[in-house]
Amino acid sequence: MNVDEPSLSIKGELKNTQSIDINNRDIILQDKKTFHEILVFSPGTNIIDIGLKDAFGKVRSYSYNIFYKTETTKHPKTLGEAKDLVNQNEIEEELLQE
Repeated sequence: MNVDEPSLSIKGELKNTQSIDINNRDIILQDKKTFHEILVFSPGTNIIDIGLKDAFGKVRSYSYNIFYKTETTKHPKTLGEAKDLVNQNEIEEELLQE
């Protein structure tokens, strides 16, 4: 997958899953089933590893290669800047859909 933005908002609802981790970082589940996480990319290839564990201890793993192309894109220096960019991108997407 190729992206031209320095961050990506990931959110979802999990079923029959007790825990999730992204790049070995535990993600907090809201209401034991939903999550929202912001990934910040470095220029070039970024590997995103996702692990899911069910109540019986079965683990499923997924790995994604994300290539971040940086021609004229602003790089966030903090998580706050990344969140601002994600919010701006979500607003722009909503305006394009109208």
